[in-house]
Amino acid sequence: MIELLIKHPNLTNKELTEILHISKSTVHIHLKKLWDAGLINVSYFPHSLGIEITNEQIRNYKKLEALFNLETRKTYHLSHLE
Repeated sequence: MIELLIKHPNLTNKELTEILHISKSTVHIHLKKLWDAGLINVSYFPHSLGIEITNEQIRNYKKLEALFNLETRKTYHLSHLE
């Protein structure tokens, strides 16, 4: 999902459900996890959520991605980025 957001900035949750063919609640769960991790920004609109990802958030995601690809750990934390 985050790769899609990187390639297509400013998607809404409705657009994600249509593109990914998954339920709105599943999209919401994944977006909440990404937002809680600080990897996306969410804007509230009357009938949808706008999702943005900044260049800094993309860099942080890439660092986390590298950690997952290079090391096997049981847990990850954003403090590993520093």
